Amino acid sequence: MKKSSIFFWLAFVLLFNFIKKAQAETDAISNDTNSARPFSFPFCENERLHFCNDDKNLSNLAPCLIHHRNELSKVCQQDLERYLLFRNQTSSRGGGALSSFGGLNAMGPPLPLLSVDSRNSPGVSSPSFVENKFNVSAPVLKTEQETISLSLAGGDLHLGGPLTLNSGMKIPLDLYRVELGGQYHHPLADRKSWGLRGSVGSAGDAPFQNARDTTYSFNLNYGFPGSNKGYWLISIFFSNNSPLGNYVPFPGFDYLYKTDTFTGLFGFPVTAIEWTPIFPWAFSFGFFGPTLQTEVNYGSLDKIQFFSGFYLTRQSYLLSQRSTDLWRLSIQEMKYTLGIRSPIWSSALAELQLGRCFDRSLFLGNGLFNQDGGSLTLMDDWYASASLKFKL
Repeated sequence: MKKSSIFFWLAFVLLFNFIKKAQAETDAISNDTNSARPFSFPFCENERLHFCNDDKNLSNLAPCLIHHRNELSKVCQQDLERYLLFRNQTSSRGGGALSSFGGLNAMGPPLPLLSVDSRNSPGVSSPSFVENKFNVSAPVLKTEQETISLSLAGGDLHLGGPLTLNSGMKIPLDLYRVELGGQYHHPLADRKSWGLRGSVGSAGDAPFQNARDTTYSFNLNYGFPGSNKGYWLISIFFSNNSPLGNYVPFPGFDYLYKTDTFTGLFGFPVTAIEWTPIFPWAFSFGFFGPTLQTEVNYGSLDKIQFFSGFYLTRQSYLLSQRSTDLWRLSIQEMKYTLGIRSPIWSSALAELQLGRCFDRSLFLGNGLFNQDGGSLTLMDDWYASASLKFKL
């Protein structure tokens, strides 16, 4: 096993213990009653009163509802299923400390989450591709007036053979990503709220060895109700290593709408939906900039779920030997997959995927599609991945 892989698994254990302790200290003062948040289970009021002792703390309410899953009404079951889908996807969209719904760092997960992922492409028709990632996000202070959360993400990507762009530029075989993020959320009267979130880190072949290789992002957001079932989110987003573009402030506007079978976030730069027309079927779709994710699910995340998915992903790195500071190495690919998810402990979800990656390319340049530094097309390949996601 590579040293970097050992490091990430050790970091996972240490982070689990640290966040678990911090959460135990903050649970005593936490009471997540802010109705502006889209995680309040509005269709489970009777069940909350009957089974969960009128507990409004999401950290307690979600496990309680899961425990009584078979006794819930159909609308409450679907409300719970959308929440589980929502929670599962927050740790994968956007990457790094930006892991939140749609990849936009305007909202963080409502519960402490930690995930560890590993992916391997054997290199049958192209160089092998091995990637390890971990991501943790958790509230460390929760009161009725404010919530402060921290997140930490890291990963390493190993390419199994020499790669050279058509410009003659040789690509490093090992790329790394580390990112620390923080978020502040402040509820206001009449279900309004505001918050800010930032992150700083490094992404490249020589992390933290040069100040010019530092990555950072900043997001300021404001939310207010639009109707009985809707909520507006307005934001401004700025980053030097983003799927949207670098060194450009991007305004964002999204409308969150929820019914008994549907949750949708519509706008720019994020659009995402979760649709549960009839249990146990669920459908999801979302895109953020040049990335896309869609899934068809059958089953329940609190028991066992089978899924099929299609994804368009992109990762960007700052190479230490790039000719200009504005250039980014982008790795882009499409994937289709078949997978299974199932809880293995009371607070852990395991996931296995088998799939095919295609339309794969590497390119170096400034901007979303600029290839002034050269490009390279990779052959299609199979891949397998495994992940563990923990509610801390």
